[in-house]
Amino acid sequence: MSIMKKLSLITLALVTTLPAAAYAKGEMGSMYTNVGATMVSNGNEEELAYFFQVGYNHRITDFLSADVSYKKVETVNSSVAANSKDFVQTYNAYGVGLRVDQHLGALSIYGKAGASYIESELTKWDTVTSAEKTTTDDSFKPYASAGVSLASPFDQRLTLDAAVTYQMLPNDEHATSVSAGVKFSF
Repeated sequence: MSIMKKLSLITLALVTTLPAAAYAKGEMGSMYTNVGATMVSNGNEEELAYFFQVGYNHRITDFLSADVSYKKVETVNSSVAANSKDFVQTYNAYGVGLRVDQHLGALSIYGKAGASYIESELTKWDTVTSAEKTTTDDSFKPYASAGVSLASPFDQRLTLDAAVTYQMLPNDEHATSVSAGVKFSF
């Protein structure tokens, strides 16, 4: 079984079993989803991308939680023009990390960091063959994020979230993202 299949099965098992365990103990976990924009940098070139993300936080203490997530990123441009320096980037990121929260009433400031297993596909124009060249690379890379959450006035378990994330990518690339989303605690 490939490492990707193993990681997918582990992530799926955690996402499906931890909520039930957390429910039995009270508000110990939360599910979240985010959407946003990403600037993917490849050497001196940059491309705008969009993404969606789903994840689960399991609270360890009032300030610390474990984080498991999946993120799908695709550049806005889906093809490369002839003789251009443009590139097309898509990647899946399976992340595991820790989140630290500082609660200030309805507002919470947080930071999180960890590692992602990245499945990356990069397409560039190859001047030697005068054709698109696609390379794939799978590897573990670190990420860091900082954000703010605001509890809903209607239900304290529902929070609105905004964050900035830096993710290292294969092939000496990196991505900087801004996101907005919702989180539901249970």
